[in-house]
Amino acid sequence: MNSHEHIEQDGFEAQPMRYKMIDVLNKRSFLTNEGSSLQVLQSLHSIGPSREVLDADQSDERILVNGNMSPLNKYGPSELSVEERKEDAKKNVHEYLYKNDIDTDDVRLLLPERDYDTPLTVINLDKTTYTHDYTGLLVPGIRADMIYTYNPDIVMAARPADCPIAYVTAKTPHGEVTVLLHLATLGVASDYVSQAKAELDKLGVDWESVRVQLTPGGHAETYNYEDFPQYNPLEKFPHSEGLFLNVKEKVNKKGETVYDYDVDVAAEVYEQIVDKWEVTPYQVFSDITDTTSPTSGYSSNSRHFQDYEVDNDNTRDIVLAAREKLPMQNPEKPAPLEVLADIRSIRVKYLDFDSNEQIRTVEIHKDLVEDVKAFFEEALELKFPIQHVVKSSEDTYKWDDDKLMADNATTAFNYRLIKGTDRPSLHGLGRALDVNDALNPFIRYVDGEVFVDPPEAVYNPNIPGTLTADHPLVIFMKARGWEWGGDWLPESGRTDYQHFQKAAS
Repeated sequence: MNSHEHIEQDGFEAQPMRYKMIDVLNKRSFLTNEGSSLQVLQSLHSIGPSREVLDADQSDERILVNGNMSPLNKYGPSELSVEERKEDAKKNVHEYLYKNDIDTDDVRLLLPERDYDTPLTVINLDKTTYTHDYTGLLVPGIRADMIYTYNPDIVMAARPADCPIAYVTAKTPHGEVTVLLHLATLGVASDYVSQAKAELDKLGVDWESVRVQLTPGGHAETYNYEDFPQYNPLEKFPHSEGLFLNVKEKVNKKGETVYDYDVDVAAEVYEQIVDKWEVTPYQVFSDITDTTSPTSGYSSNSRHFQDYEVDNDNTRDIVLAAREKLPMQNPEKPAPLEVLADIRSIRVKYLDFDSNEQIRTVEIHKDLVEDVKAFFEEALELKFPIQHVVKSSEDTYKWDDDKLMADNATTAFNYRLIKGTDRPSLHGLGRALDVNDALNPFIRYVDGEVFVDPPEAVYNPNIPGTLTADHPLVIFMKARGWEWGGDWLPESGRTDYQHFQKAAS
């Protein structure tokens, strides 16, 4: 795998051929050809023109994507105190997770070991205890550079994420396992890649099933380290010629022996995993985006981001991986897999009837995600109260529509058939949304009689949380092509004030 072509770049030697090779192999990898149910997300602080060319007059040309999430030490907005940075980071972490439809309760945050003279520490996330960090995320009680789980709902994350991270999925005798392996430069030099292979062997992984997604950290290219005072890295780690390049000994102004060298950690991680794990390049994908370079157009973790200064290194704030979630099945009415595959879990914000902001999950058809997100954003802006946003599968309801309506629930996907047919309703396809069921009842007209569901409900347009023909939310949804059940006349046999639907075009 090793292929080194040296060129002079900014006073040190870069290794462009290693990255050109990875780029070629990426196009032939599993992620390009078959995709993955494990979605790896890397936060970037901002996008826009190269930071090298910015000055104070150009600061508005960069776009802030995510606020800073790693406020400790030198990181975070410089004008804020340490405590203010923590609060700022907490807000930004939760907003980032919300934007990516991730429930914070599902996240498990890795704490790196930092001591690379010790063997690789491994944690089974399914059998450990947790505490909360200052942002409210769950972290294991000990530090480790390798964590794993058999629970597909767990989202594994690292913050800050300026080192390469390998997310690994594989089949084992105990089910599919997901692994996060944190590979700091000294961890790579200490042969954590081989140690991780031994740990994966203990889990009984089927090596042909292994799939690896690599993130390089801040640097995805060769970078220079100057005036390292402790030791010659090649003497301490004699088998790391591909990691520490062009090592030069010198004496600094204090008369101390120090070392300059180039580091090629992103390419070295890729090559070691392919070689030492004996997997094929098809099984490995490496993101080779360099976010530390001021010429990249990206930045993250910048201490001075609000001033757009360019003389500071930057790293990625958070890297996480989440699996696509299928809705829980109703055992009495199981949905076809092709129906479940179209359903997405999205996080929405709303005000409850006590004017408290809540964040909950809605299950909706993938084609309607943007519409439903926009509906809840509009409702929040209008201060339209919503009592409960729920999933029909929750223990309180167990897919029972009568219980959902009686509890004034707001919900979407619920696999059920149209009465008297073998065809799923629009709720059964995730193409309908019910809002405040008890305030906006379902009314049936049968042989001159009127039946209200839920039975005790009274439709009163003057009560907050009630939908009417002239309500801004009804107008908003109809403008986006949705049908409102409140428009259905008695001649149709029903009027459904709670109900919005949008059939496939």
